[in-house]
Amino acid sequence: MGSIAKAMKDALEATGYSELRDHQRKIIEAYLSGKDAFVSAPTGAGKSLTFELAPYTFDHLFGEAYNAIVFVIVPLISLMKDQI
Repeated sequence: MGSIAKAMKDALEATGYSELRDHQRKIIEAYLSGKDAFVSAPTGAGKSLTFELAPYTFDHLFGEAYNAIVFVIVPLISLMKDQI
C-alpha cells in the first residue's frame, strides 16, 4: 500500500491537474483514510474534482486489483433548478 500523498500526486498527474485546494485535499484524505465524507459546497468550489480523482487515488494507493466502489450522490435536478 502506498502513501496518501503519493496517491493524490499520481492521480493529479494522471488527470492533468497540478494542485488541489486545501478543502479538496482534506476531502480526499478523509475518504482515502476510510472515513465517510459529506461535502456541501457552492457551485465552483471544486467538488467534482474530489470525486473524479477517487478511482485514480484508490488505484494508486491500493493497486488496480482493489476494485474500490465510489458512490457519489449529486442532486443534479436541484442544481439545474438553482442555475435557472
